Amino acid sequence: YSLWLQADEATRRQILANSYAATDIDGIDLSVFAGNPVRIDTIEWFASPADFVRAMDWLRRNADETAKGILAMNGGLPQQVRASHAYAGFKGGSEQGVAQLSYLIRTRGGTWHAVSISWSNPAAPVDNSRLAGLAARAVALLR
Repeated sequence: YSLWLQADEATRRQILANSYAATDIDGIDLSVFAGNPVRIDTIEWFASPADFVRAMDWLRRNADETAKGILAMNGGLPQQVRASHAYAGFKGGSEQGVAQLSYLIRTRGGTWHAVSISWSNPAAPVDNSRLAGLAARAVALLR
């Protein structure tokens, strides 16, 4: 862990290739991810909401209809909010202490919006449902 934190990008790539690439996933103890967050503020979840908005905008400009269809399979929103827009794409992620929700929305008027919301707490789990509710309200305001 401390070696990773001190390493530059090239060294981190070597660590991944030499130490972890051949790891048998059956040997990973997933119980370490239950309960409280695990190092979310030092070794992961480094992308900001602005980074996610840029990614969604890239997808808006460059993704084909198949990719956009995949993003829209789980809109991450209540049906009523999804139905109020011409398109609702979604990608989210979470673990103990982190929830991240990003949306690519096209309004009925044809305007595109990217919305990203993140909540993290390195000491305790966050309320994913509460964040999803706030995000749904924000997306519902887009017209």
